[in-house]
Amino acid sequence: MSEPAAQAKPPTSLCDLSAAEICALLQRREISAHEAVEAHLRRIDDRDVAIKAFTRVFHQQARDEADKPARAPFYGLPISIKENFDLAGEATTMGMVGRTSNRASSDAALVTLLREAGAIVLGRTNLSQLCLFPESRNPLFGQTANPWSAAHSPGGSSGGEAAAIAAGMSPLGLGTDIGGSIRVPAHFCGIAGLKPTLDRLPMRGIGAGIPGQEAVRAMCGPLARTARDLIFFMERIDPRRAAELDGRTPPLPFVAEHLPRGVRVGMLLEDGVISPSAALQRAVRRATPSSCRSPR
Repeated sequence: MSEPAAQAKPPTSLCDLSAAEICALLQRREISAHEAVEAHLRRIDDRDVAIKAFTRVFHQQARDEADKPARAPFYGLPISIKENFDLAGEATTMGMVGRTSNRASSDAALVTLLREAGAIVLGRTNLSQLCLFPESRNPLFGQTANPWSAAHSPGGSSGGEAAAIAAGMSPLGLGTDIGGSIRVPAHFCGIAGLKPTLDRLPMRGIGAGIPGQEAVRAMCGPLARTARDLIFFMERIDPRRAAELDGRTPPLPFVAEHLPRGVRVGMLLEDGVISPSAALQRAVRRATPSSCRSPR
């Protein structure tokens, strides 16, 4: 009796690959920028009706950009952008109806940098109103759902970005963070996010909920499905061009070998002011390696 034939594995969608993998395929010319963009636009059309991660999708513009020949670090890579990043001709509303007529005259510095490096902007993603709370809901664009559960939040304020990446609608995107606006949605959606050191990336052209507030400033950073993609992103940012676009940004390259090794992490169950719920404390204990747990 013959053995049953092994079932062939379904081909991996481009939308399930990491940003680094997509860029490698593009550089080797195994896929075209047009194929990468079309795959993600189809995924957006298919899934974002329910998730509502995007506030605007640039179907034709992205296709037009994909047809332009180039050889650059991010050539042909589809990306998404949080709605508080200026895009030329678009209103940076941050979820405010009263801001819909205020059109940006130019792209944010980091968007300019990425476009010059060959990245293709698929669209803009949802956020909390004025980026002031850890949600992705506002009166203008509504509520974004967590792609793993429509009944749950993706977090915020960069929650639309995290939801888009977790759902495979974008391989890499840009968010902003003061007290967790990249890190919270990355955690809620099961992806990776980085808040770099202040001014490590250019902040010019990024809207803030409290303009002119300098005491505790926001910082932009990448979100992706893997931590390696975050390193891939940071290593390929041109530091000299970043400094030209924003004088606060130092012209220093990111070197992965300089990342700290053997980092020690502390476990804090409560701060002595407000005690977290028993369920939350239990989750922290379970996530802590046994060698680090206190005798209690």
